Amino acid sequence: MKKGYLKIDPKDVKGKEKEASTIKGAFKYGKSIKDLPKPDLIVTGCVAVDKEGWRLGKGKGYGDREIKTFLGKFGKIPVITTIHELQIVEKVPHDKNDTKVDYIITPQKIIKL
Repeated sequence: MKKGYLKIDPKDVKGKEKEASTIKGAFKYGKSIKDLPKPDLIVTGCVAVDKEGWRLGKGKGYGDREIKTFLGKFGKIPVITTIHELQIVEKVPHDKNDTKVDYIITPQKIIKL
């Protein structure tokens, strides 16, 4: 986020998708952009999530800031996380800066919140 957002054109990484999906690869293949495109969906990672949609990340707040940037600019966009069933917990602590997910996707099911 310190250097802004990057856009990776799938045509530029044909056959190199695995490398391009890493942070180092994103900087190698991505192009810096000023105007954010509106995404159809936001996919965010997390360490744990509860059944209210509160998510626990790595603790730096980058995911929450990115989500808020897109929601603030474009309005409602579905937010999902992919996670193992074991990572769904009873309660995730949260504060006013945290964001929720709309869907939890596990290998067994899709939970719409």
